[in-house]
Amino acid sequence: MLKKLLSLIETEDKKNPMTDEELAKRLGVGREKVNELRQAVDIPSYLIRRETVLIEALTAILEKEPGISQRKVVLELNKSGFQISAFGLNRYKQQIGELRNRLLHKTRPAAQRAARSVPAAIEQDFFSGIVGYNGSLSQVIKLAKAAVLYPHYGLHTLISGSTGVGKSQLVEEIHRFAQAVRKTTIPLVVFNCADYGDNPQLLVAQLFGYSKGSFTGADTDRVGLVEKANKGILFLDEIHRLPPKGQEILFRIMDKGQFSRLGETEQIRKVNLMIIGATTENIESSLLNTFRRRIPVAIQIPPLEGRPNSERYKLIKLFFSGEASRVNKRIQVPKEIMKLLVLYKCAGNVGQLKSDIQVICAKAFLHVMSGTEEVMKISMNDLPGHITNQLMNVVEQKADLDVFIDEEVEMTPHAEPLQVSPLQEEISEYNIYQFMEKRMQELLEEHSSSEAKAVLAAELESKIKATSLNIEHKYAGISKAILRDLVGEDLMGALADLEQILATELGTQDVSIFKILCLHLSAAVERLRAGKPIINPQCEHIKSSYRKEFRIALKITRMLSMKLDLPFPEDEAGFIALYLNHFFTKQQRNQPSDYNVGLLIVTHGEVAKALLDIAQVIVGIRHGIAISMGIEETVESVYERVKQAVRVVNRGSGVLFLVDMGSLINLGELITEELGIPTRVIARVDTLLAMEAIRKSVAPAATLYTVYDSLIELGDMFPRVPTKMSSDGKRKLKKTIITTCFTGRGTALKIKRVIEDKLRLLKRDIEVIPLGLVKSETDISKEILYLQQANREIVLITGMVNPHCQDIPFLPFEEVLNSEKFDTFIANIKLQDELLHDRNLPDSSPVTLEELFDEQLVRVFYSPTAKDELIKIMADVMCREKYVNENFYGDIMERESWATSYIGDHMAIPHTATMVNIIKPGIAIAVLKNPSPWEEEEIHIAFVLALKTEHKDLFLKFFTLIKETDLIDRVRKLTDPNSIIAEVVHYVRNSESCSCH
Repeated sequence: MLKKLLSLIETEDKKNPMTDEELAKRLGVGREKVNELRQAVDIPSYLIRRETVLIEALTAILEKEPGISQRKVVLELNKSGFQISAFGLNRYKQQIGELRNRLLHKTRPAAQRAARSVPAAIEQDFFSGIVGYNGSLSQVIKLAKAAVLYPHYGLHTLISGSTGVGKSQLVEEIHRFAQAVRKTTIPLVVFNCADYGDNPQLLVAQLFGYSKGSFTGADTDRVGLVEKANKGILFLDEIHRLPPKGQEILFRIMDKGQFSRLGETEQIRKVNLMIIGATTENIESSLLNTFRRRIPVAIQIPPLEGRPNSERYKLIKLFFSGEASRVNKRIQVPKEIMKLLVLYKCAGNVGQLKSDIQVICAKAFLHVMSGTEEVMKISMNDLPGHITNQLMNVVEQKADLDVFIDEEVEMTPHAEPLQVSPLQEEISEYNIYQFMEKRMQELLEEHSSSEAKAVLAAELESKIKATSLNIEHKYAGISKAILRDLVGEDLMGALADLEQILATELGTQDVSIFKILCLHLSAAVERLRAGKPIINPQCEHIKSSYRKEFRIALKITRMLSMKLDLPFPEDEAGFIALYLNHFFTKQQRNQPSDYNVGLLIVTHGEVAKALLDIAQVIVGIRHGIAISMGIEETVESVYERVKQAVRVVNRGSGVLFLVDMGSLINLGELITEELGIPTRVIARVDTLLAMEAIRKSVAPAATLYTVYDSLIELGDMFPRVPTKMSSDGKRKLKKTIITTCFTGRGTALKIKRVIEDKLRLLKRDIEVIPLGLVKSETDISKEILYLQQANREIVLITGMVNPHCQDIPFLPFEEVLNSEKFDTFIANIKLQDELLHDRNLPDSSPVTLEELFDEQLVRVFYSPTAKDELIKIMADVMCREKYVNENFYGDIMERESWATSYIGDHMAIPHTATMVNIIKPGIAIAVLKNPSPWEEEEIHIAFVLALKTEHKDLFLKFFTLIKETDLIDRVRKLTDPNSIIAEVVHYVRNSESCSCH
């Protein structure tokens, strides 16, 4: 056998050596046997056997044309007999790069070679300090390197990006790289154009220097920044602040490398330098066309929001690590705070993120600075308000974050920053090959080799099923961006056709199988590239037992072999077939039957089905039933359909209802009363709630109560239970009496009828709801808690079971039958309502528009102020003057996160969506002497509104006043708060007198 193997390898096509699978077919044995024989006599894999002749062919091609493209290289190789794709050629990227450099080195003049040669190993060391250098910023880094490497002194470059994206850090890395390339120290001269943008003469003097006597005060010659940057880099920050005259001054340097100092008329000086400009503005509108054309390299740095969460996670750990070294203490950050830091909207990008973390650590340091604690723990109280006000983002993107932020983070002083992404450690948990190798070692300690293989084969299918379920639950709702971080850009590119194959062959859009295969195949690709064998002890059994699955699996492996230029064996198709079999089996069992908690979405119109479809696609799990109530349909009619659906989705643990509004809120109560099935109802359903309900209800340990409670926590941040409001803006609660017995049916229903008869006689509108013990007293307590959250005031509990609910009176049923006691109880409730009504009567003296203004609520700002800072200052002013509570600022920022309060004409009216933190009505005025940014606009004045619903007409009057008169122009010219208020009041009085006439 060994001789035959050696003979086949000796006579094989050296350009296309045979894989182990091809050799196995020729020899009539298993691929595993070929692998064993080959390794026994130290015969390398087919890739290594091909490498020598392939490198020789590559050298010949590149010698003819060093600058040939990758695509043409592949064509030339195929012409010469190699069977290789562009993807397969990526394996030799480093060798090709070294060959190109060596050949270009030979053809370039000596001076250029000396200036530009840099070893690949050294080149890789630069820019690695920038998080994302090999991810979202890889193209940025490539352009930066290209600009530096261009003969003789690099290409002029323009870097654009929002404030705080890292433009200055990139320039510093470019400078370090340029020094390594040129093998000498070169200057980096920094000049902020904003300092002299309005004075061209001073700008010329700073940039080019001046000669003695060129102007009054020029007592000596002075060297300019251009001369100081000779043979180095001149960094012009905020280059958009250069006026057209200032831009034109640089033309001569950029075109000819020539300039003269201010005051020199005959002497022409020469300079060689690389000019780098940085701007936060649109370069098309902020720079002259003639200036832009002279800068060949344009680099756009993406904002933090446009970069992967995994990179932001690295940045956060990096900044916390720096602060840990700074305070010389370990810093512990809870996982929920890490999630919030990853997801909050950080308008100032990386710069603001770093600043926010420094503020957080400074606050936390106050608690430990006087003690001996070695650990500094970060709490929610340490976070700035503009971060804590964005809790919604944590909920909306929770699935993505659960993947790689699942525990507390601790940073140690002076520790080396971690370069490995936490995502890369996730896949090992689902690496079936690692499981098999480890399990085989365990089995061999107690069994022979054949016995161990038999046991492992028997365990394989159950392991595949467990792995699939784990992935489905853990990665439900994960975005493709995070999946790309997990498996790598190259594999995701190769898997572009996998979704199409799955949709065609499986007839489904269920994305869970795609995620499962992505994670499994990433381990397979890694194994094949490392030259390790893939052995499936169940392969023959799988081929015969799961023929359809194996056929689809072969289709997938052939596609991957072609795209990745890797030899996927039949054994790997066997593994894929097992995963596909798990998916088919799950479909045949009707997926909802596997889950503990039934899910029903019921809405008016066709909303329910659309919501469920979208949520299922996003989460990747088919669970739940949608029922739509027609416009003309009666509640009784839809109730019959709901009953049928409940019987289908209920698997013994109850049903969760997600409804929109109105009479549908009572469905759960009716179902429980009639069918005895435990239910919970949550109103105001939307896509986010549906997604979370699906994810939570399919969890292995889920119960109706745990799912409901966790979704109510979601509602605590964003209330979903419909709240009826009384005329005074307070919650209107439906008074309710609970009747209890052991089942919630027989005795409780009889008690209900008795009490309802009494209430009719007393003319009291109080609802009576029967409840049963069902499983334990805690179930009744949870039912009562739910009813309270559904806007019900429980005034009394009566019946056979006392649930011992705090602050709710309990009367045994026999005492209810005593009419005198019950009537007295109801009379007391009526008296309380009347007293409450008298206390809540509206004030008889309504406020006027003029009374909304107070000179204590006016502030004048002389420098540009950030939006959140301005709102914080004005909210604090209103709080000190007792117009609002301290939570008013958070209410405004939450409202701002929904939509801008900019109303045009350089005005904004920040306000709240809730009235709970408004003590008395008022309007604060912020006058800005310099324009301040407000979203995409600039404002000169902001009116901060502390108004309630009853002040609607006053606001409309004021809005008309500021939009249809010149009040704003007049107020902007004033600086004294008293004068500002006087002007406003004057206009108000004039408008009111005009309206009277």
